[in-house]
Amino acid sequence: MTAIYKSDTKYNGEENIVVALDVGTTHSACSFSYLYPGDYPDVRSVIKWPGQADASGDSKIPTFVAYQGRQAKFFGAEAREVIDDPQYIVAKWFKLHLHPDSMKIADAPPAYGSNIVTPAKIEVPPLPEGVTLLEIYASFIGYMYETTQRFFAENTPNGAQIWNRLASKIVIVLCTPNGWDMAQQA
Repeated sequence: MTAIYKSDTKYNGEENIVVALDVGTTHSACSFSYLYPGDYPDVRSVIKWPGQADASGDSKIPTFVAYQGRQAKFFGAEAREVIDDPQYIVAKWFKLHLHPDSMKIADAPPAYGSNIVTPAKIEVPPLPEGVTLLEIYASFIGYMYETTQRFFAENTPNGAQIWNRLASKIVIVLCTPNGWDMAQQA
């Protein structure tokens, strides 16, 4: 497995794992670093997700959660497979429910020289009935974390033992959209 970044400076802190989660509007990804004193840290991406072909090696997954009633059943590529199945309601673009109105964009810019502000015309898909935005995020981030744990265990020498030993102090980094201001990031 190839690192996406390799430091040229030895790490001198405590042994730990850092997991970065990027929940995007349409696609999401995870990367991680195993920090070991005296070693050169690297950053690796999770490139094996449930529902993806073994050879795909894709680090991004669709930001989808398929629900049956109020129960999350499938995520990512597996949720995409049931998007047209009437037994499931797929939560997609749910990140847009967090965006302030100032970030929503219009379908077309106002005429050149116009001082008219065009209101946003973007339609945010509704959440599945009876499921809160918090529940969707909790389910999706839990799925991303568990998949990262499995990938780490399978692709790092002694990975399962290392993860279990450090699990209580793993550092989680959540990415926020670069257009958010301090009110949304708080």
